[in-house]
Amino acid sequence: MIKIKDAGNYEYVLDKEGQDVDVTGVFEVKKGERKIVVTDLVFVAAKTKGKIHVKAVVHSGGYLEFRGKIKIGKKAVGADGYLKQEVLLLGPGAQAVAIPDLEIEQNDVKASHAAAISTFDNEQLFYLMSRGFSLEEAKQIVIESWLG
Repeated sequence: MIKIKDAGNYEYVLDKEGQDVDVTGVFEVKKGERKIVVTDLVFVAAKTKGKIHVKAVVHSGGYLEFRGKIKIGKKAVGADGYLKQEVLLLGPGAQAVAIPDLEIEQNDVKASHAAAISTFDNEQLFYLMSRGFSLEEAKQIVIESWLG
C-alpha cells in the first residue's frame, strides 16, 4: 500500500502484467489553506489492478481540489481500476471540488470512480453531546473516526 500525505501530483503507471497498486491518502486543509491533489492511475499492461482512495477534511475558510483519473490503454486487457474521493466540510466557507475522470481505450476492463462531499452529521454531534462531550470534543471525535 502506498500512502500520500500532502497536496501534489501523483501518477502511478502499471506497466507490468499482473501489477497491483493500492494508494490511500488522508488530508487536512486548515483555515486559509488552498490545496490541490491530483492522482492518476495509468494502465499500460494487461491484467493490472489499481485503486486510489483519498479522504480529506476541510476547515472553515479552506479550499481543496481533488482531481483524479483512471486511464486504461489499448493493451491493458483485463485491467481493473477504482478511484474514490471523499471530503468532509467543517464549517462556513469550507470549499471542495472533486473531479474524477475515466479515459478508457479497451473494452475488456473494469473501471469506476466515486466522489462525495459532505458536512457534519448533526445527529452524530447531538448524540455525542448527550453523552457528555462538548461540541468541540464531539466534532473532534467525528473527524478522527471519519478519517479513520
